[in-house]
Amino acid sequence: MLFFRNLHRYTENQEQISVEGNKRDSKQLSKQVIDEYIHAIDQIDSLMTFDWGVFNIIYDETMSFYSQNKSSDEIARSLQSRLNVYVDENYG
Repeated sequence: MLFFRNLHRYTENQEQISVEGNKRDSKQLSKQVIDEYIHAIDQIDSLMTFDWGVFNIIYDETMSFYSQNKSSDEIARSLQSRLNVYVDENYG
């Protein structure tokens, strides 16, 4: 959030400047646009993430369907069980 809080430092002359300090060829930013951008960032209350643990469980079970000739019912039961344990251990 520090970058967004310091956005005015990079745009105080109404020029878009990269982090390295090199000017970019782009349109000028008005104070209103900057203020609206900062306000929008301040309103963020959630973050989307990707849980590799869930992905790995699903991947493992999917691969066992093909390599071990498990039935879809067996896969579903195993997935349900493993995901329940994973969620309980990591989010419960």
